[in-house]
Amino acid sequence: MATSDSYLTPQQLSSVVYGAHEYWVNRKKSPHRQDKSNRPFGKWITGKRKTRPFIGGRFHYNTQSEGEGDLQEAYGRERLTFTEEFGGDEMVYDGVKVWNGLEILHDELRDLGHIVKNASSWTRVPKLSDAVKEELVNILQEKFDRREDRINQLYDSYLHRNGTGTVSIAGLDSLFPLVNTAGSIGGVSRLANPEYRHVVTGALTVASGGTLRAGLDDALRQANQYAVTGQVDVAFCGSAFLNGVKAYVEANNLNINSNVGGIGMIDPSIPDSALKWNGISLVWDPTLDILGTQLGDASLAKRAYFLNSSTIELATDMWMDFSRPNDEFDLMVSRFGWMSRMAMWTTQPNANMVARVA
Repeated sequence: MATSDSYLTPQQLSSVVYGAHEYWVNRKKSPHRQDKSNRPFGKWITGKRKTRPFIGGRFHYNTQSEGEGDLQEAYGRERLTFTEEFGGDEMVYDGVKVWNGLEILHDELRDLGHIVKNASSWTRVPKLSDAVKEELVNILQEKFDRREDRINQLYDSYLHRNGTGTVSIAGLDSLFPLVNTAGSIGGVSRLANPEYRHVVTGALTVASGGTLRAGLDDALRQANQYAVTGQVDVAFCGSAFLNGVKAYVEANNLNINSNVGGIGMIDPSIPDSALKWNGISLVWDPTLDILGTQLGDASLAKRAYFLNSSTIELATDMWMDFSRPNDEFDLMVSRFGWMSRMAMWTTQPNANMVARVA
């Protein structure tokens, strides 16, 4: 072997890999990706992450409906009336455990001058210099960058979906499906319990005199009517929904421009950044378009999720916990991985709504 080769025990490699992971986490810089799509919903929901204890893989949340008591105007010997109060419902959410593993091939390290060898054949374990550790960190850093970005991409994708499949994270399409009387949420039947139904619009039309304005306004009022905290304050939209809003603006001759007199440039576009509804920014969510293509469901691009951010949470008991399983003795690899348990959920389904255009 070349005199410049460095020898690593499996334990030293593990130590350096963990150090590389910590270095990468703190540095938070990555190579410039050419195909990294914008993920506004993924960034938003990650900011609403909260650690919760998952007992038996799930957590419980108590809710209640309107009380049944009534006022009485009692006189003289009139008997007082009493009502037994209902104790409320319990919503139960399953925490889905997800794993993403990474293999580091010893041959790859060997080609770079770092040889992994069991220390039992040596008189003592060699000490790694800081320069060797730094070199290994730089070799491993891009692996972590690529893997973490892929994990975030997958999280963003699954947190839009309906929870079916081998990764069963309940996403937006599971919490707020197009049919709000179907299935259950948190173990509570939507059909039997109307107060647990989110608001859903029909297919809103955008032609002259269409139903978009009245449909959205009425649906927002319904969602805000029962909101215990906050109100609808963010909307994640597919491209076809945004195009429908623009078409409605044009078809109904709404005033969208100021006086152009004296202005040296006229921009005939209606930029996405200018689109609001009742003060709520309409945010383009490219993942809806991407999933529509991947799943063959064109209706996804026509949807918009109007959410009350105070009622949505991403519950986790760990967040991309970095771990290492035992390696097989007859393979020249070292394995590492990221494990998470999570559940996206809502404290109040009926404070949120789904809109769609025809």
